[in-house]
Amino acid sequence: MINRKLIRIKAVQLTYAYFQNGNHNIDNAEKELIFSLSKAYHLYNYLLLLIVSLTKIARKQYEVDCARAAREGSDLPSSKFVNNKFELQLENNDMLREFNEEQKRIWDDNIEFVRKLFLQIEQCEAYKEYLASKEDDYEADRELWRKLYRQFIQDNDDLSAVLEEISLYWNDDKDVVDTFVLKTIKRFTEKSSAKEPLLPEYKDEEDREFARKLFRACVLNADQYQRYMSEASLNWDFSRLAYMDVVIMQLAIAEMLNFPNIPVNVTINEYVELAKLYSTPRSGAYINGMLDTIARHLIETGKMYKVMGDKNNNAEQIQKKNKTMNSMILAAQAQQGGGLSMIIMMVVIFAIMWLFMIRPQQKKQKEIRNFQNSLAEGTHVVTGGGIHGTVKKIDLEKNAVEIEIARGVVVTCDRSYVFADASGVQMNK
Repeated sequence: MINRKLIRIKAVQLTYAYFQNGNHNIDNAEKELIFSLSKAYHLYNYLLLLIVSLTKIARKQYEVDCARAAREGSDLPSSKFVNNKFELQLENNDMLREFNEEQKRIWDDNIEFVRKLFLQIEQCEAYKEYLASKEDDYEADRELWRKLYRQFIQDNDDLSAVLEEISLYWNDDKDVVDTFVLKTIKRFTEKSSAKEPLLPEYKDEEDREFARKLFRACVLNADQYQRYMSEASLNWDFSRLAYMDVVIMQLAIAEMLNFPNIPVNVTINEYVELAKLYSTPRSGAYINGMLDTIARHLIETGKMYKVMGDKNNNAEQIQKKNKTMNSMILAAQAQQGGGLSMIIMMVVIFAIMWLFMIRPQQKKQKEIRNFQNSLAEGTHVVTGGGIHGTVKKIDLEKNAVEIEIARGVVVTCDRSYVFADASGVQMNK
């Protein structure tokens, strides 16, 4: 469950804390990193247990309603929700039960919050439609909890406040962990037994070692990595860089140099996103440019053996094609009976231009238009100015897009100025 995105987030937090703390004990800091990651896995289990706790509250309410119906001689309430097939699987899951027995039962300590949350669920349309539906199958039961989770648990400020009081480690974990809870709900089937495995803490030992190796490489080589930054920042005001940006770039350099199987562009994109999350609004674009320059510097000086797309690749290709065409023209002029030969040669030249220059550009422009026309909320985009962000709102009437470039920072762009990646930005220039 603990993926590399979450590992990078924790590495940024712990590395920053390590350098800000006067007591530089790398072994203790590494233990803190691994512990903070284990707490994220605890949160995953606790959020699954919240589904169970909500159902237990519902059962108590159901018993009260049944007693009232018996006294008044009215119809019994529906037992559909309290006997939801997916929830019963979760409640009886061996891994979740074992976790619940070993760890602190946080929902028992926050029972009033759970009651309040259930009252909100009772009032929602999805819950009412579910009880009213004649449909009685597993898919409907599981789908209900997927909807309820997204509506009441995924983005819930009150829940975030409760979790923050329980553990400070969970401040930035929930968004990532939510995706894994929803993935777990989707994985369950009608045939899932009590032994159905939940997501493991780590996918494999390689990911666990990724956390340790990344952190240690960043800390132990901090001075060297900062020299790389200085060497590559001739056109950048490196001295005024926020310290969080320095930490983020040190981790990015550590990843580029120590993990040969991770492409450079993947590393850069991941840390640009972290800069937007943890640093200043302008840090994303700054770090994007700096890391690109640093990576090319490391490759050129033989310190890193990875492949990157050449910034001037398109210009070089066009230059080569122009040289080829010029050679062909000169060859045609040198031929005897130049008239017909020249016409034939010009046709060949035009064909080459069409196939290798005009047609690819038209195809790329079409792909850009299709992307812009199919934009949806949540899509990751790059503006014409090179700023990365996520689409929050689309105004079709004004042909405008609102893009969140950092937490709480939203900019508005013309839709024709938004692209899927940096190649679209270059095409627009």
